[in-house]
Amino acid sequence: MKRIVSLLLCLSMLASVAVFNTLSTSAEEVEESAGQVYQVPQITVTTENGNGPALLKEDGYVNAHIVITDVDGSVLEDDVQFKVRGNTTAMGSTKKKPFTFKFAKKKEVLGMGKGKKWALIADAYDPTLLRNYTALHLASDMGLPYVSKQRISELWLDGSYRGTYTVTVPVQAGADRINIDDNYDDSNIKDFLVEIEATRVDEGTTYFTSNGLRFAAQEPDEPDETQLAYIQATMDDITGAIMNGTREEIEAKIDMPSFVAYYVFNEFVKTVDLDFSSAFFFYKDGKLYAGPPWDYDFAMAGGSPTATPVYRKAALTDGPYANDKQLFKYLCKQDWFMEQANQVYQDNYSHFYNVGREGGFLDTNAAEYADVFNRNYTQTEWRITTRWINYAGLRLPTYQENLDFLKNWCNARMLWMTAYFKPFNGEYLIGDADGNSEVDIIDATIIQRIQALSMPDEDGMISLRGDIELDGLDVTDATWIQKYDAMIEIPYQIGVPRTYEENKDN
Repeated sequence: MKRIVSLLLCLSMLASVAVFNTLSTSAEEVEESAGQVYQVPQITVTTENGNGPALLKEDGYVNAHIVITDVDGSVLEDDVQFKVRGNTTAMGSTKKKPFTFKFAKKKEVLGMGKGKKWALIADAYDPTLLRNYTALHLASDMGLPYVSKQRISELWLDGSYRGTYTVTVPVQAGADRINIDDNYDDSNIKDFLVEIEATRVDEGTTYFTSNGLRFAAQEPDEPDETQLAYIQATMDDITGAIMNGTREEIEAKIDMPSFVAYYVFNEFVKTVDLDFSSAFFFYKDGKLYAGPPWDYDFAMAGGSPTATPVYRKAALTDGPYANDKQLFKYLCKQDWFMEQANQVYQDNYSHFYNVGREGGFLDTNAAEYADVFNRNYTQTEWRITTRWINYAGLRLPTYQENLDFLKNWCNARMLWMTAYFKPFNGEYLIGDADGNSEVDIIDATIIQRIQALSMPDEDGMISLRGDIELDGLDVTDATWIQKYDAMIEIPYQIGVPRTYEENKDN
């Protein structure tokens, strides 16, 4: 079945070369085509000096003009400030740089709310171009607060086609963003946003340390002494409670649902940055919230397993990961916190299951954007095999191979998470694919239909119940059920209540 899916995707990507010839490849042509329907939004940026592709982070903002054409033909056109953004991806190691553009006044962009500042994510280190996109969708599905909205788009910069970019709402305060009270004065100091920053030093950013954890103050931007003293004291109180307080003291100071969900989410994606950078927390209405999530191009085994011990651990599909990082180092030692984590994983099992399954989120989006992703590698100087820096994961020769690697990793991680958190423990029988409390030939037939992609498994429960060997649902599971139904001796305890640890021991 995987071969059939691979063949279909390859044919789609080959066909995209012909499709590309019908699209505008210059800024002028795109600007003249208002009203034309596109597969994804088209963005053209013309900088004042015409040197956009050569911009560096140290150049800061430059004057530019932007035209954003949505798939329905609607157009947003305005003057903006434009610059290279990011940290690792802003270095000279990659020519495909991420950017920020900023309007003079808040603008509605591509149906994602109003804001002055917007991010263009390059995903230069991710050959699938889907890790960030997938992670933010998963976080949103899990109900994490203020997850950044995003739209996959194509960028022209000073007449040069630059490939696939994701327009993303940056992590900052705003009515359509993180809705906190960032209206600061000496008598009105209430809410704030901070980011874990272990070592980085950026000009214009204020840093402080709270009980051994180093943070960057992000909102308010460049706080004055009074504001910083308030943020410092509030964070000291909260981090101190997390490290040494009782359950009641901790729950009084943090929003527990967001912390639990953020932990489970990061346990799945295993981002290398969790203990270092791009981990945000916001203070609102007297409590600290975890998130919003940000920066996942090196997550889900996107980084090199030979770079550092952290990268090596993050690349593995098994083993706990987020439980010894920053504030979670203390929370995960609490039995009551882990009990809530088990429940969150159970409540969101279908989302984790759907990421890497055949016909799931990754397959669906790779197929939907096949033409766009193909142009990113065939109509630019970027190549799928280019490994820009040593911290990036190794590249496989084709898009499909890179996608299959990501899918297989997510499936394996989901299986480990299921064994670790043990959702639905004792609530179903091994092999009972249809959930009717009996194991018979119908269950084998259902599994065969799932494998043939002729029957959906939208919530993943068929695969959970029918996975006899705990290695992912496949046709061998149907075979074991058929043998069980024929009363042939088998090495699995089909028909008994499932607990993952007991079944693994057998």
